[in-house]
Amino acid sequence: MTDVRPYRAILKRVGTVLIIVGLADIALFVYAFVNNLIYNSGFNIVTIIIGILLIRGGLRTAKFMTSAAAFFLVVSGWVLVMLLVAIIQQIIDLSTASWTALFFVGLLGISYWTYTQLRLKPVLQTRREAGLTDKPPVVAFAVGFLLPVIAATMMFMIVNRDGAYKDLEAAFPGDSSSASKNAVATNVVLTSNKHLGTFSYTRIMRVGLSADFLEIDPQFPLSYALRKVQIPKDSISGCSKTCGGPWSAGLLIESTGTEISIDGSQETLEWCWNQQIPMISGKDRRDCLVGYLGSASIPYL
Repeated sequence: MTDVRPYRAILKRVGTVLIIVGLADIALFVYAFVNNLIYNSGFNIVTIIIGILLIRGGLRTAKFMTSAAAFFLVVSGWVLVMLLVAIIQQIIDLSTASWTALFFVGLLGISYWTYTQLRLKPVLQTRREAGLTDKPPVVAFAVGFLLPVIAATMMFMIVNRDGAYKDLEAAFPGDSSSASKNAVATNVVLTSNKHLGTFSYTRIMRVGLSADFLEIDPQFPLSYALRKVQIPKDSISGCSKTCGGPWSAGLLIESTGTEISIDGSQETLEWCWNQQIPMISGKDRRDCLVGYLGSASIPYL
């Protein structure tokens, strides 16, 4: 027998939309992966599971999703405001931010619609009858408001001490008119003989290659604090491949005492080969990082 209770119809409607959103998110991820684009989202499978639970009439899932929608409603609003300010101040250009803007506009719309649907009277009444609270998710709204502020504060505190990248910024400022269109990675690790420790950037850097330079372009919101760099091929002293577990392609910049490590990027090694950049041993790589490149580099013939 079909359940015709009003709240079940609402949960089924919301659940169906969330499943469609999850499937669309998976499709976008596959498209970005195939076309070497940057697209990071963790909503796909989780959204589909929540959608299935809502279709089955899960009131606790509805309560959780109401809070989640409130949280993402505020966060996406924050992000869109930051994007707008960054575009107005020319920190990033609209074409670079278009995918991010579309994603968060969509997230804002879905979050608002989901929240208003799950706060309809039949759902709230059924929640009360089941002994669940029907109060607005004030905590979720508060966390959604405060979390971006805390994250932004921590990010600026961290990047202000990212001397290794600042060295590259000063030595090799990027030119937006000659941007690289070939992205090979989004993860970068920097090591320097001038600064202690390593500086790791996961899924927030776009590494691109062109015939004349290697480009590292910080993605939003890191682009608020760091600028794009373009390192000419002639400024790269050598390339190496680090082994032992997950491997990475290493590029040595002698003028700044910096090693740029790019996780598992065969394209970078092939680019070094095509640009006739010397391949160097692990010993020479270590020597470079303490300021002594030496003359043991193996030149291309």
